Amino acid sequence: MRILLIILTAASLSLGDILFEDDFNDGNADDWYEYPTTATYQVNDSLRYEMSYFGTGDDYALSCRGDVDPTTMSVEDYSVRVEVIGHWPTHFAGPEVRLSSDNTSYGFYLDWSLNYCYIGKYTTSGWTTLTRHYSTSLKYDVSYWLRFECEGNTLRAKVWQGTVGDEPPVWLLSCVDYDFLNNGCMALGTGGNYPEWDFNAEFDNVLVTDPLGPAALEQTTWGSIKAAQF
Repeated sequence: MRILLIILTAASLSLGDILFEDDFNDGNADDWYEYPTTATYQVNDSLRYEMSYFGTGDDYALSCRGDVDPTTMSVEDYSVRVEVIGHWPTHFAGPEVRLSSDNTSYGFYLDWSLNYCYIGKYTTSGWTTLTRHYSTSLKYDVSYWLRFECEGNTLRAKVWQGTVGDEPPVWLLSCVDYDFLNNGCMALGTGGNYPEWDFNAEFDNVLVTDPLGPAALEQTTWGSIKAAQF
């Protein structure tokens, strides 16, 4: 159950205006709003934002931020780029957009339990997967770059390995949904899965900008995308 208390190549990619960014090199996550408090949140010795839980029962970690305040974005359309590392037995981890006080949002996650990445949405009735892409080589303790953006009714996502400059020009996933056209805020989320509810994930190099916009979406495998050495 989710509960949130709201108070190409690198040379060919053109980023819009930066709305905010955080590499956690200051050793804290002071501008982030964290919930639920049963999870542990810390900037670790590697200067990564780590979220973990070791206990019993279904649990998750969620930390949100906006460019106005920790729960508010100034614009409806934006693009989130983040580096993610999942450690066993984490089920999923990734960014969310348009997260609102009623707990609705769109999410883009890596899923280590099922070996795929997917875009979906949290409604008041629960989670719905909108589109997914399978990979047999998703690994724990490995760094992945994720980009997830919302522009109007369109959601786009990509994942790659290497450096931030290795971002592929094509979107791996894209879909259209008409449910949430609000600013909300962006968030970082992770959680466990039955029977191992425990999780531990690290996030770093968060960058939120204007959307990159549409590009040719190629029906391909992760392994064929430049720099995606899975």
